[in-house]
Amino acid sequence: MTSRRILGVLAGRSLTPERINPWCEAADQIIAADGGLRHLVNGHSAHIVVGDMDSADPVQMGFQGEILHDPDQSTTDTEKLLNYIKSKGEAQITLACVEGDLWDHQLDTLQTAARSGLNVRLLLESGIAIILQPGRRETIQTTPGTRVSLLPISDCTGANLTNVRWPVSNANLSPTGHRSISNEAASGPIEASTTTGTAVLFVFDRSIGW
Repeated sequence: MTSRRILGVLAGRSLTPERINPWCEAADQIIAADGGLRHLVNGHSAHIVVGDMDSADPVQMGFQGEILHDPDQSTTDTEKLLNYIKSKGEAQITLACVEGDLWDHQLDTLQTAARSGLNVRLLLESGIAIILQPGRRETIQTTPGTRVSLLPISDCTGANLTNVRWPVSNANLSPTGHRSISNEAASGPIEASTTTGTAVLFVFDRSIGW
């Protein structure tokens, strides 16, 4: 069965229209996390908005979709969105508008995505980032010379990164130790995996789609 294309829109910095519009157009469902609703313009809107609604008033904005108001202050709007996805039995989601000036928010988004256990991609202005869950192999087709990084969120064992200029093979990675940054794609698809622990695979190629 083909997985649904779900786009979650957070309240970070807006992506340029030419970056986010194709993803909105190809999505089966768009879900905004609170203030992320403001980033959906150019004829696009969310089907659902979820969050504590302290950054946006969907009713005042004329939102016509489903509103899931959760006032719980012990969870972030990103957590609320990902928890909703899991409750619906979905396994993967792409998150947009995750970048911005607030470094604590960006780091928390990565950590929250890692904790979720979901297959999460982050749509960046300059490419994509993939939350690499333990035991899962990711294969990405890209152009030789594309900048690639594999950065651990937690201690990782059995890390692999192939078809790059400096391969990683069955390595131990750590946030305070070894990692692979500013690597380069070689010929053939990039493959990345870890046996234990969670890492983030960055591929700076804007042509990568769903």
